Amino acid sequence: MFGLTPALQIGRQRHRANITRQVLIGAQVAASCVLLIVTGLLARALDHATSSSPGFEYKQVVSISPGLSMNGYSPVRSRAYLDALQDRLRALPGVQSVALALSSPLGHVTITAGADLNGHHVDFQTM
Repeated sequence: MFGLTPALQIGRQRHRANITRQVLIGAQVAASCVLLIVTGLLARALDHATSSSPGFEYKQVVSISPGLSMNGYSPVRSRAYLDALQDRLRALPGVQSVALALSSPLGHVTITAGADLNGHHVDFQTM
């Protein structure tokens, strides 16, 4: 009689441990399935975003990355240089518009080339 009570308690604990283990495994499998589904949806959305038309056309675009900070330009001097560059580019025949951006829209960069202009290295990217 005295050994029956501890044996029943141990039996219940093992049963509880099995149930807990099964619940945890089920939760892990469910979370993994949710993550796989979300990953698939994200990959599909990224593929759609990169392969579909952005809603505007940008052909015959030239992107210039002068790297002014690497050439010792201060922020004020960089701004003045970029303003002067914009004005000179707008004055060129055939140029319809000029804009400054940190990255091109949707990153459709295909060719990169570098050149030294007036002692400054400039990277050109065509899209």
